[in-house]
Amino acid sequence: MYKKYWNLREAPFINSYNPRQLYLSSQFEEGVARLFYLVSEGRVAGVLTGQFGMGKSFLLSNLTERIAQAGIPYIRIDAIPKGHLALLRHVIAGLGVKGTVASVADGLMTLQELSRKPGALKRHAILIDEAQYLGDDDGLYLIHYLCNLRLASNDGREQQFATVIMAGIPELLDMVRSYQSLRARVQLTWTLAPLTLSETIEFVQHKIMAAGGDMWIFNHEALTELYRLSGGVPRSITNICDTALMLGYVVKAPEIDAVIVRQAAEDVDILPKEEG
Repeated sequence: MYKKYWNLREAPFINSYNPRQLYLSSQFEEGVARLFYLVSEGRVAGVLTGQFGMGKSFLLSNLTERIAQAGIPYIRIDAIPKGHLALLRHVIAGLGVKGTVASVADGLMTLQELSRKPGALKRHAILIDEAQYLGDDDGLYLIHYLCNLRLASNDGREQQFATVIMAGIPELLDMVRSYQSLRARVQLTWTLAPLTLSETIEFVQHKIMAAGGDMWIFNHEALTELYRLSGGVPRSITNICDTALMLGYVVKAPEIDAVIVRQAAEDVDILPKEEG
């Protein structure tokens, strides 16, 4: 609706992964680099945490691209509540194994049998988003099992089956820490924090320029207010900005100012409680 008015080729603030529009903050880039190291070097496990809307799924998507470019087989999964059997089925299907997995025991037996046949399985990266939903004992046991599984070879040496990357809200790390045998296998934890003011400005301007627009559609006061209201949370920034562009188009504003940003934040229910 507003793209033509703001001279944009495409909508810059959509909550879906677009490599061209992706803003790579220093913590985002470092997180990808560290997790990729775990995968490329065949380490056991890593944990990525952050509050909702911090960009964990986008980081996993970027990490997945790097893993694919390196030619490393991978399986990416979104966990669901009490979904350890579903996750196990997804892993087995991702390995190209046909047939029905009737139970967790059945699935684990299938993996065990395959791991004992030299060359039957390759080392994989397993990336699990929303991993906090696996926080019950059975879910954590499954992750522990995947971390422990070794692949046989013709020369008698064993190889790690998978590097498991778990992403979720901060409570995920507490869950992992409470499961001592799994905690001992996690070799990296990385937490995404909110963007700073300067990063928020870079985030907005990068996305607008990637979409073909003028980096100063949002004036400085608007950007400062945007940071204050969003708290530097990327998803909140995205939602406010998208709504602000629509509101600015409706009133034919020459630019987005702080008043429009505040109205947009109110429309998407992101105003701080004391101001609501």
